[in-house]
Amino acid sequence: TWCSHCRQFAPAWAELAAKVNGGNGTAAMVFKDKSGVERSVRMIKMNCVDFQAICREKGIDAFPTLRLYKSDGNMFVFGGKRSEEALVDFITKRVGQDAGWSRDHNHFEYGCNAKGRLEVPRVPGRLELTAGTGDQNLNSKMTNVSHFIKHLSFSDPNDGRYHRKPWAGLPRDVTRHITPVDGQTFVSHKFHETWIHELKVVSTVSPKEKTVYQFSHQKRLQTVDPEEIPQARFHFDIEPFSILIKSESKKWYDFGTSLLAIMGGAFVVMRLMSRVSLATSTSLRRLMKSASGSARAGGEVIGHFD
Repeated sequence: TWCSHCRQFAPAWAELAAKVNGGNGTAAMVFKDKSGVERSVRMIKMNCVDFQAICREKGIDAFPTLRLYKSDGNMFVFGGKRSEEALVDFITKRVGQDAGWSRDHNHFEYGCNAKGRLEVPRVPGRLELTAGTGDQNLNSKMTNVSHFIKHLSFSDPNDGRYHRKPWAGLPRDVTRHITPVDGQTFVSHKFHETWIHELKVVSTVSPKEKTVYQFSHQKRLQTVDPEEIPQARFHFDIEPFSILIKSESKKWYDFGTSLLAIMGGAFVVMRLMSRVSLATSTSLRRLMKSASGSARAGGEVIGHFD
């Protein structure tokens, strides 16, 4: 009774089930398989409030969920408009096809795509993305908000869709902080977990006097109440100061001065090495002469002893 979408769909389901299942003097509907053999389909419903364990085992994470099962256990999930015409067309096509069926409900799982631009004031704020669709109630105990960020950046409102133009010519250590989370995947390995992204944003003025925004990124996982549908949360704080990037060009004589300084330094080093080498060789020659004199004196003493 808590699922509003289920209550809304209940009358249409009952009417269609009576036609497909037959009864009260009405023949059941038949559908032809790929070989042309007529097959009967039974429409049944299960209340996941009363059969929670079975629904969890089968991966029912949204209500209402409509599946078509074959006798061998393979299934296909209906994802269209919940009308009699759409459902009959779905059953007819699926019974007549062999491809696309699966025993694993994960084969039919799909996510959502969030794309767009938001204009926010220059004050701390947050963006929260909640899983859910307009025509289903989600099972909060089985909702996973793992996500992939294709692109996330900050820009001035006037930049519009061409917000990347001011990035041209900026140093690499700046551009890598403009989109630090692009191409990253954030996976929740357990239920009841929410990813929280902390963003520190600082405006940066380029040499062309264009404003870009760098930001640092910190992430953490937070456990939420089992009855709460987890979210992907982005908390941002825009710093009140700006970074100014300046490019300075050197004159030709600066290059000459630097070159002469390098040559002078090399000359000094070589002169020092030459002096050290000369002093070392002089010391070695003196030691060798001293050792030779001692050897001759020692020879005379030994001869006298004999």
